[in-house]
This record gives sequence, structure tokens and C-alpha cells, in this order.
Amino acid sequence: MNWLFELFNYPDNTQLLNGNYNLWLVALSVVIAILASTMALQISSQAAQFSKARLRQISTLVGAVSLGGGVWSMHFIGMLAFDLHTHVDYQWGLTLFSMLPSIAASVVALHLLGQGEISLKQLLIGGILVGSGIGTMHYTGMAAMQMGPMLHYHLGYFLLSIVCAVSLAMLALWVRFGLRKVLHAEMSEWALNLLGGIVMGTAISSMHYIGMAAARFISSENTAMAATGDSNSLLLALAITLTTMLITFSVVAINLTLKYRDISLIALASETRLRAMMDTAADGIVTITAEGIIINLNKMAEELFGWSNDEVVGRKVNMLMPSPYSSEHDNYLHNYLSTGEKKIIGTGREVQALHKDGHVVPIRLAVGHVQLPKENLFVAFVSDISERLQFEKELRLAKEVAENSAQTKSAFLANMSHEIRTPMNAIIGFGDLLLEEKLTTEQHKYLVNINKAAKSLLHLLNDILHSAKLEQGKLELEHSHFSVHELVDGVISTLWIQARHKGLELSFDLDHTLLEAYYGAPDRLRQVLINIIGNSIKFTEKGSVSLKVFITDDGMVQFSISDTGLGIAPDRLDKIFEPFTQADASMTRRFGGTGLGTSISKQLIELMGGSIWVNSTLGQGSCFEFKVPLPAGVKTVQENSTTTHLNLPKLHILITDDIQQNLDLLQLQLTKAGHTVVCATNGQEAVDKVEQEHFDLVLMDVQMPVMDGLTASQVIHERQAAQKCEATPIIALTASVDVGDRLAVKEAGMQGFASKPLDFKELCLEIARVLNIDISNSATASSQSSKTKTSVSIDEEKALQLWLSWPVYIAEIDKYIDESTEQMKKLQTLLSVNSFEVIAQLSHSQVGVCGNLALPILSKSFTKLETASKQKDLEKCHELADAIKDQLESLVESLTAIKNVHTKTIENSSHSLSSDELLSVIERLKILAGKNELDEALLATLNNAAQDSHNIVERITNAFDNFDFELAAELLHELEQSLNLESDHANS
Repeated sequence: MNWLFELFNYPDNTQLLNGNYNLWLVALSVVIAILASTMALQISSQAAQFSKARLRQISTLVGAVSLGGGVWSMHFIGMLAFDLHTHVDYQWGLTLFSMLPSIAASVVALHLLGQGEISLKQLLIGGILVGSGIGTMHYTGMAAMQMGPMLHYHLGYFLLSIVCAVSLAMLALWVRFGLRKVLHAEMSEWALNLLGGIVMGTAISSMHYIGMAAARFISSENTAMAATGDSNSLLLALAITLTTMLITFSVVAINLTLKYRDISLIALASETRLRAMMDTAADGIVTITAEGIIINLNKMAEELFGWSNDEVVGRKVNMLMPSPYSSEHDNYLHNYLSTGEKKIIGTGREVQALHKDGHVVPIRLAVGHVQLPKENLFVAFVSDISERLQFEKELRLAKEVAENSAQTKSAFLANMSHEIRTPMNAIIGFGDLLLEEKLTTEQHKYLVNINKAAKSLLHLLNDILHSAKLEQGKLELEHSHFSVHELVDGVISTLWIQARHKGLELSFDLDHTLLEAYYGAPDRLRQVLINIIGNSIKFTEKGSVSLKVFITDDGMVQFSISDTGLGIAPDRLDKIFEPFTQADASMTRRFGGTGLGTSISKQLIELMGGSIWVNSTLGQGSCFEFKVPLPAGVKTVQENSTTTHLNLPKLHILITDDIQQNLDLLQLQLTKAGHTVVCATNGQEAVDKVEQEHFDLVLMDVQMPVMDGLTASQVIHERQAAQKCEATPIIALTASVDVGDRLAVKEAGMQGFASKPLDFKELCLEIARVLNIDISNSATASSQSSKTKTSVSIDEEKALQLWLSWPVYIAEIDKYIDESTEQMKKLQTLLSVNSFEVIAQLSHSQVGVCGNLALPILSKSFTKLETASKQKDLEKCHELADAIKDQLESLVESLTAIKNVHTKTIENSSHSLSSDELLSVIERLKILAGKNELDEALLATLNNAAQDSHNIVERITNAFDNFDFELAAELLHELEQSLNLESDHANS
């Protein structure tokens, strides 16, 4: 290590040689450093853009050779610029070797510069490596000097040169990344590289001349001094400069070659990808020039037009178009380029193309504009729509067939409605009239069966027609203000006897937050509830059926019907709302029905803007739920009036119908009501009769031969208008349920509408409406008349409908009156302690009981008491409790009146049959059930005689009413066994 110490050690009195610099060569060295640095930075930035790693590596290596050689040249020219006034030679091997550290440092520098960003750690390490490499090159190059003086170094300057080399190297590396951020401006790559090259070249030059300042040349005996420097230094410097320039430009050329090759490869790959995409595209693609010259067709376009790409390239694109499009095509392109007006550019439309063989192909054409620097191109995207057009044609034909089918179906339903309802009108009407006559027991039995069967058939027909109307979207909802409480009470009362016959518990629970009135379609809601609750009762053998009504979070009214019945299999749940579908195939045979109830319910609920769903477990029961939007309504006060005995003034009426049975029936009904009746069998006959005499009213069938009712009505009114006579009111009689028929009736000038089969009471109401007859007096008189028979406390008609016989009903009322005494005491006690919750529960239970006993006034009072207790209105509760007490006293009087009116029935019922006589009645009924027949007298005898077995007798009666003779026979056999068992116990 002594040589190293000797290198920095020399006596103070040593004679040092001083030299001077050739400023031109110094300037040349700095220029060379800046030029080499700039070119290296440019190559580095271009290398980063190469698509392949191998090309980036080659470009970086070539740039490193350029930069390393430039730094070495700068160093050597800087050495030649220093004139020591003595002869200096260089050891060429060591001189050339000094180039390697420079190239190595350049590789490190360019590698770092090729990255997008550089971290502080990378900057420090890179600066140390690059600075050390340049310093090594500098001092290795100086060691190659061969001269008389000895070369030593000043330690301070030496260390300063190394520190400067590392620091300036860091600065040079940072410039490329940090310069743009410092300047806060967008700079071009060339400007950025030139500025960076100036900084880097200046840094390299500064490091070199600081290193030169550290050199100490010591004179010796062999030193031969010269007056001037060696003239060959200038020539050598110029040669090195030229060589460096040649290498630099060669590197640039190599880099440009690599760049061109890389761009060519990218362009070729892009072209290959584009060609592959075009050839695999599902649409035909045609590329043309602004002059309409074809440049390219893809594979799909070749298949579509029948031409190959080689056959059409260079030809006009209008060769692919039939007339008149071919002659107009060039104008489209010219107008677009000159005015910018788009007709086919940027839009898609359906046109026709011309195939090579001459046939026309329907296509969808979309044209896009591609604007290149030196030319405009247009790209046409073409799709063959032959199959789609054929499919659309088939769809249109199918639509027409479906519409024709729907019209045929509608016409068929209308005709079926008319053809079936017309004879049914006669069957039911004459049946009702005959039942009022004196008949033998056998005749009465047969007539009752006929009447029930006809009404059952009418119900089935109504379901089918109702479903058809819903499917056609012709059903219109009739909205009105109504009470949910009264609606539910009516439905439960209607179905309660059906549940009671099967021994089921039927209950309901109404949320206290329900409003007093809503606005909606109460008739349709009632229909849905009867459908679903009726189904629940039908398919539940034991247990209960419950209805719950409450308000949902979104403000809708939700109805929930739960039962403990058969349940529905999971695979049938999604089909339960489909028409003619039941839980399983055996349901129709076992329980009857069409399977339309749930389907109609779903359609009605959706028509009201609601939704319906079901949850069910097979063998455990089902829960049907639906919710509908119901806005708040206005509470209406209904007047108590009856139309049972509606009295119209004596009228002169013309009946027109082509069915003689209908004429006979209606004539008989109207004549019995005191009216004068004239009959006509077709529209023309009706027109003639109206001209011959005056009628207060015309009842006109719509569908008739010779002249239909609509035409006849128009003719009658036109002739009366011509004679300036008052128009005769006309009411249409039709079996059609179609809304369009109602509109046609109105357009024909008819003032009223009555549906077949005719309900005589409804017909009388319609007559009163059309003729503006005030029926309030007759209704009041009828009401007064009915009050002489029984008190308004009891709904007599509903009571008999629910309980079937007066003895049974009276017994139930007696029992209720006895129990009510305790209930009233309990109510008074609860009021004294303000137990509102218990009062509400007691009132709620009484609402259902009163409804089942046909006590409407009491039922409403308990409903009001329930509401008042929930509102904790003590004064109102006391007021209602007093009213209920008075109504119960009135009920006792009403019961006494009923007993007086039906004394004979009660006395007859008190006559009991012996056990043998009762068993004989049961046996005769079993025989009739086996023949699918019924004797009403025998069934009434059984009801009156078997009071101790009231539940099973009610089930037997219900089975006969539903024509379920098999079930009736089974129940009769069960009753017979029970009576025999009781007889055996009594004898023992």
C-alpha cells in the first residue's frame, strides 16, 4: 500500500510543473460531453417505447456505448487540452481500457433513465455507481500518461473530484425525472433531452477538470522542457472528435433502424389482428374511399355479396347495389363531405343489396366515417336480415291468426252466453214460479233438484265467462266508497254456515288502524274473499279458517287467509293461480269446481293494482295472502230499504224476444205484478207494434232474426223523432257479458240494460230507474209491512239462510239472550275499572257472534264499542254500552214476535219421532242418496226430529245441497250407527 501513500505524498520544496489549457480544446470537450449526453437521453427515451424487451435491451446497450465513448472522448480531449510544456505519450492499452468503466457507468445510467420513475434509494445507488465509474475512467486514463515529470495528487482535490463525480452523477440522473416537475410545464422529448444533456454534459466536464486540478506534476532530471506544446495534440483531438461523432451517429442510425423494425412489427401485428377481426366478424365490412372505390371486403361480405375481395378491389361500390340506390350513392358521399349533412353516414337503415348472381338481398346498412390525415375513408357494416324479415313475416301472420282466433273465441263466448243463458233463463224462471205453486211431494222434490242444478250450471258458466273477460282485458272495475269492516262481516256471515256444517271454526281479526271507509272495488274484493275463503273451507276437513286484515308498511291493505286443511304440494304452488288448475288431479272429482277461483282472484287483484301469493305445507294447511292499494274513502250512510216487494205503477209493456219460453216467463211475471203485456218475436214485429199503439216501455232482446234489437231500437227512435213524438224508453235484454255490447246498446239509443238470466227484482229496479219512478214510498211501505211480522233487530231472511230452520235459530237466540245478561254485567265491571283492552276483546268476539245470529244492529254497536275502547274514549264506551243494553231488550221483543209468527212451525217441530220412525227416515234418505235423488220433505223431517244430532244433520243437509250424494250417504250411515248405539245403551 506504500505506492498509494506515495501517490499523495510529495515534499513541500518539490519543484512542480505548471501547464496551461487550450481553450478551444476545452470547449470542444464540453461540447462532446453535451452532445453524447443528449443523444444518450434521446436513445433512452426511445428505447422505453419498444414493444419487445430484447429490442429495449439492444437499444440501451447501443446508447451506453455512445454515452461511454462520448465521456471517454471528452476526457481524452480534455487531457490533450492541457499543455504541460513537455513531451507526453499515452499507453494505448491502458487508455483504451479506461473506456470500459465509462461504458459500465453509462449502462447503469441508461438503465435507470429507462424507468418511468426513480426512487431516492435508486438515485443514491445509481449516482455512486455512475460517479465511481466516471472517476475510475478519469484516473485510469491519467495513469496511462508517459512523461518525464512524476504524477502525484493533492488529496483534498482528489477527494473533492470523487465527491463531485458522485453528486453530479445524481444530479444528472435526477434531471431526466425531476426537471419536468420543477418547471411545472409540458415539454417536448427533444427539449427535455437537450436540457438534460446540457446538465449531464456540464456535470461530466466539471468532474473531469476538478480531477485535473488534483494532479501534481513533479519535475525530475529526465524532464525535458519545451517552449510550446506538441502540435500533434490538436490533430489527435480532432481525430477523436470525428471518431466520436461517427460512433454517435452510427448509434443513432442503429437505434432508428431498431425503431423502424419495431414499428413495422407492431404495424404488421395490428394489421394481422385487424384482418383477423374483420374476417371473423359476424357482419359484412366494406371499406371504401371518398370516391366510392372499394378498398377491402371481409369474409362475411364476400359470402353476402358473392364476390371475392380480389374481384371488387378498385371498383365502384355501387356495383353492390340495385337500382335506384346505385346511381345515388356517389351523391350521398359528396353531399356529406361538402355539407356535413348525414343521410346514411352514422345511421343505420334497412336497404337492399345486389348479389353477384343478380338476386336482391335485404340488408341492414350502417356507414361510419374515418378521417385520416391525408384521406377520408368510409366503412360500411352490412347485416343480412333475410331470416329476420322472414321471422317477422311469420310473426305477423301468427299475430293475425291469434287475433282472428281471439275474435272467434270472443264471438263464440258471446254466442255461447246467449245460447246457454237463454234456456237457463226459462228453466230458472219457470222453476221459481212453479215452486210458489201447490205441488205434490214428488213434484216439489224434482223441481228443487232441477232448480239447484240450473243455478249450479249458471255459476259454472259465470266463472268461465268471467275468466274470459279478464283474459281479454274487458273487465272494468266499479269503484265506490265502502267499509272494510262491513265487507268482511258480510263475507264471514255468508260463509259461516258452510264452515259450521263442516264443524270448522271461522274467525276474523281486523286491525284497529283500518279506516272507517276506503275507495275501491268492494264487489271484486268480496268476490276474491269468497273465492279464497270458500276454497279454504272446502279443502279443510277439521280445524279452522281465519282471516286477518291489516295495514302494511307501504300503506296497502293486506288480507291473510289461513287454514288447517290439506295443503298444497311444493311442485303445485307455482301453478295454483293458473286457470283450471287445482292442488292435484283428484280435487275435481272429490270436491268439484273448475279450478278458476284462484285464477280469477289473481287477475282481479292485479287489475286492482295489488299482488297475491300463497305459502303452504302439505298436510298442514295453506295461507293465501293478497294486498291492494286502497285510498281513503268517505263514510256513507245507507238507508234501510227493501226491494223485496217493490211496487211499480201499472205499465203497458212490449216484450220482444225470439225465444218463446222467455216470452212466456216474462209475460207471466209482469202480468202477476199487474202490468199489461204485449209480445213480439223479432225486431221488425216490435217496430210495427210500436207504430200501432203506445207503450210505456219496451223490453228488447238484442240478438233476434229478421231484425236485431239494436237496429229495431234505432228505427223506432228515428221514426218517433221524425213524427216529433216522445221517444219510448227501451231496455236491452241480453245474455252477453261483453263490455263492447253494453256500449253498442247505448249507441243504439237504449236507455237500460238487463242481463239474462233475468232477476225479476233487478229488472223492476232497472225499469224504475229508466222511467224515473220514485220507489221510496213503496220501499217504505214494504219495510213497514215487514215490521209487522218481525222486528228490525233481527235480519229474518239472513237468519233462515244461516240456520235453515226456525226452531234451531230460536233456540240459539234464547241461549244468546241468557248469556248476554252475564256479558253486560261483565261489561259494566270492566267500564268501572277502565279496562279498555279487555273491553275491546269482548266487543270483538261479540261482533262475530251477532253476525252469525243475524243481529246487524247489535253487531254494528259492538263494532263501534271496540273502536271506542281502542281509542280509550270512556264517555263513548258508556254511551254505547247503554245502547247495547236497550238493543238487547228490543231483541227479546223481536224474538217473541218471531215465535208468534212461526208458532205453527215450532209446534210441528215439537212433534218428535220414535227411534224406529227416525231410523226409517234415515234409511229412505240413504236409498235416495244412492240414486242421486232427494226428498225435501224427508230432509225437513230429519232436521226437525234429530235435534240432538244437529251438527251431523246440518252436514247431511249441506251435502244434499251441494249434490254430494256419496258424502250424504256416508253421513246418514254414521248418524244411523250413532242412533243404534244410543238405543242399545238405553235398552241395557
